[in-house]
Amino acid sequence: AGGEVDVGVGGGLCGLATTWHLLALPEVARVTIYDGAASGGVGRCASGFYATASAVAAGLLHPLSPRLKVAWAADEALVAAKELLAVASVHGPVVSAETVLRPSRDAEDAARAKAASERLGPRYLEWLEPAALERALAAYGGTAEFGGVRLVGASVVDVKAYTAALWRACRESGKSVQWRERCVDPRAVRDDVVVCCGGAAAAEFFASHGVDRLSLTRSQALVLDAREPDAPALLRGDYVCPAAHGLVVGATRDSVDSATPSPPEPVEALARRLAPAAELAGSDEFRRLLAAADATAFAAVRLNGPRTHLGRLPFLKLADGLVLAGGLGSRGLLRHGQVGRLAAVAAVTRDLSHVPVPLRA
Repeated sequence: AGGEVDVGVGGGLCGLATTWHLLALPEVARVTIYDGAASGGVGRCASGFYATASAVAAGLLHPLSPRLKVAWAADEALVAAKELLAVASVHGPVVSAETVLRPSRDAEDAARAKAASERLGPRYLEWLEPAALERALAAYGGTAEFGGVRLVGASVVDVKAYTAALWRACRESGKSVQWRERCVDPRAVRDDVVVCCGGAAAAEFFASHGVDRLSLTRSQALVLDAREPDAPALLRGDYVCPAAHGLVVGATRDSVDSATPSPPEPVEALARRLAPAAELAGSDEFRRLLAAADATAFAAVRLNGPRTHLGRLPFLKLADGLVLAGGLGSRGLLRHGQVGRLAAVAAVTRDLSHVPVPLRA
């Protein structure tokens, strides 16, 4: 009781979620975040690349896999994520779109999407005939020959606004919490408990502590200098997401061996790689907008959790007196609240019996 808990390595989505849940526990008197890649919840940017993938996340929040199946424990994860969004939204708007559409590529893709909507039901998917989807795409001036689905309950989160607001909520929790803008070796932190919430930069550290089957993905995206009021987000592998600072179009996915951040490709080259994303809107105007490349390019490396029969999942592990948590991968927004709550409990119990087996590394 009254112990001090230091949260080391990571003030991103996982670290902030863990911090919030730690502050809610009566056993915790103080939390310290160590993160040199972010400040006050917002990732640092240099020459178009981020040292933390949380800062460049598109913000899509939904429980489905690319094949329109419900991801493992996704309902629980979605509830946990939305609870944190509610906490943060007290300090300002954190959601930039509340409609997410998946236009069908062709007749075969439409048949699969329609079958998925019938299988999952209205709790997850709503089938839209071509005319209805075209109306939904009005903000882009797009056409919809094959129809598509609406992801029920999905949204797009302004990740920078959200993490900044969640950090503010932590500061106003009534407990002692501080942010030290530097990176540290978790083993060098001398406090009661250290929770290592890490992304790509912690990959080697995690591997050295027995977390295997991890991988790194470098993603790049463009932010188009365009504002589309009330525009929906579009998703089908690639994505188009409305944001406070423009339209985010992404993303490339390149496997890499190093977490060292590097600048993105030139805007013109990246726009050519992302050209398939323009097809989501079904609009010549949007194709021209992307081709004009009046945009800003961003890049970041993310850490993907171990591959399992349930797909890639984040992990938690106790090792050398540390609580290790990470590997949120491309589903950081969906999983961060779930993992943060589990990591916080592990910090005070020094036990993982409450953690579902698929998440134990």
